[in-house]
Amino acid sequence: ILLILIKSIVAPHTTTTWFNSPIGTQITSTEQHKKELSSMLEELYARGLIYDVEIYKNCFLTSFYSLRKKAYKTFTIHGCRDERFDLFKLIEGRILIGYNNWNFDDGVISHLLKHENISVRQLWEYSQTLINGEFNQYRYSCKFDSYDLLEVIRAGFNTISLKNAGVNLKFPNIQDLPIDFNKEISDDDLLALREYNINDIDITKSIFEHVRSQLEMREILTEKHQLDLRSLSNSGLA
Repeated sequence: ILLILIKSIVAPHTTTTWFNSPIGTQITSTEQHKKELSSMLEELYARGLIYDVEIYKNCFLTSFYSLRKKAYKTFTIHGCRDERFDLFKLIEGRILIGYNNWNFDDGVISHLLKHENISVRQLWEYSQTLINGEFNQYRYSCKFDSYDLLEVIRAGFNTISLKNAGVNLKFPNIQDLPIDFNKEISDDDLLALREYNINDIDITKSIFEHVRSQLEMREILTEKHQLDLRSLSNSGLA
């Protein structure tokens, strides 16, 4: 009987000691998780480039906005100007962020990377297959990390154009393509084409800022489950 009484007195203290241990571990785990999350987000902003591609029969032009440097850089293949290898150097190890880029821009860039000496005309011909609805063959073999903001904001199978997304966000400057897509680009057209391209990037940047918290959540889930969930819609995440 005495032994039973001793056990009943000691037991609560033993339970309390055991209960305190996981709480301390949990606090340490939470702090570690915050550090890991901070590191992931720092990587996104250090490596992230918002981009957009324009391509004509005789001209390829793409611009990038660096989240870290807050600056633009444009690369062109047109006439005697060929900046493709400078482009390759820039995107190495970066995270490319675009709008509908899974279906178009990523495919064009990936095709250029694979066929690095391809002509603009051949690249344009490939781009037309994407515009006409063919699946981006590089979707699951892309050589760079990629976010598609359209996939993040889409609801079900609904698709909203970049311009309409800009209108919904009350973006102040919505531009139509300044040069007919069937026309060949002259040197005099390049400035207008670049300004249009940069404006599309600025709309994409506004969308990025609008969904930034959702992107941060996707970074957490991607790390936790070791699956690429970064460009899935909310229903896709569910």
